[in-house]
Amino acid sequence: MTFAKGFEHPVIDVRLLSTVISSHIAWRVKLPIPSWLCTFLIKLLSGIKDKNSAVRLGSETALAVLCRLNAPKNKDQNPNSEYLQACYDLLDNNTRNQLETLIQQRLRKQNWSEVWRQGCPDMDNTI
Repeated sequence: MTFAKGFEHPVIDVRLLSTVISSHIAWRVKLPIPSWLCTFLIKLLSGIKDKNSAVRLGSETALAVLCRLNAPKNKDQNPNSEYLQACYDLLDNNTRNQLETLIQQRLRKQNWSEVWRQGCPDMDNTI
């Protein structure tokens, strides 16, 4: 619940932190996708509508990783398309249509090779 509120926080840095955490979660998700990910997907879709471009990009990146868009062959023996289909299966019709439109109109057109080359970013725990 607290994590979900991060996407709605008035301070941009908190929303950015939420997208960074989302990216880390997206890198670690394996099939079968857990049911709690439905709420996660909905929050990422709301982050794509943020007025701040860095928050939008962070949300798009997390979605691309979660759905394995343009990913190289993965190591866990599941075709990347299964991740995208599993994400679709979690959502109701309206949200699924929103995700499909986003993927077709924006995310598939982008080159995610740099994201896949870099892999999961390290998280800095220094204060």
